[in-house]
Amino acid sequence: MMTSWSELPSDLLLLIAKRLVCMEDFLAFGAVCTSWLLAADKNNFEPSQQQPPWLMLAKRKNKIFHEFLSLTTHKIYKLSIRDDNGKKCLASQGWLFAIGKIFDINFVHPLSGARVSLPQMHTLKDSDCLFDCPALLCFRFIYKAILSTNNPNDSRVAIIYGSGINKVAFCKVGDETWKTVEANPSCAFHDLVYYKGQFYGVDILARVWVYDHEVLNAQVISTIPREFLPNYGNSIRKPWQYFERFYLVESAWSLLVVSREGKSCDHDYGDSEFLNWTWRKGCGKG
Repeated sequence: MMTSWSELPSDLLLLIAKRLVCMEDFLAFGAVCTSWLLAADKNNFEPSQQQPPWLMLAKRKNKIFHEFLSLTTHKIYKLSIRDDNGKKCLASQGWLFAIGKIFDINFVHPLSGARVSLPQMHTLKDSDCLFDCPALLCFRFIYKAILSTNNPNDSRVAIIYGSGINKVAFCKVGDETWKTVEANPSCAFHDLVYYKGQFYGVDILARVWVYDHEVLNAQVISTIPREFLPNYGNSIRKPWQYFERFYLVESAWSLLVVSREGKSCDHDYGDSEFLNWTWRKGCGKG
């Protein structure tokens, strides 16, 4: 007599789940039946390094789920995420960094619903401006969050925050306050990434920084050569009509700096050019 799929031994289901490396296959596996869903725990899933990221779409009004676009299947997947109503969500290492209107900050896993609390926003240095208009500023005050590993309980968290000169702050689970790095000279930061055991940042002046989160220190290790930024500091163009923004990206085991140049419009913006510059210890390469 043929055994029903739902009656397969749990140890066999675990072996199957652990062999899945594609997020889309893992979700389909858990949708078969209850016993398969129990095996589809996030701890049994190790995604491939070639797994393209999912894009989280803007949440629609009065919807209880989030929509994610898969670049592999070109399909939209709907996931219900606990306790995310009215919150801004950033993403790192497969977790969502949820920012609430009452200054609360949590990491939430979109698959398992696991939730990890972090120090509240008002513990950040120079956060007094939040009390002037909290509902508005809480969504703009923090705009980048990075985990050093995919396990928040054993990870360092770094954020870029601020309403003027952006700062970088660190914490770990269990801390009561955020610890801000005093960069010298101070400057607005554009992006932050964790790469080969260290946090790196890039600022508005195209300088690459490395952070020591233990002693809360930061230093400039490289500056993008001006020949790779032909339009940087162009005095002819009006600054409110154009923008240039820098990003840090890991690709093919190298750390890249991507320059995004765009033209501001009344209701939208358009990108006109992307350039990239590779940084390796001791040298820079375009």
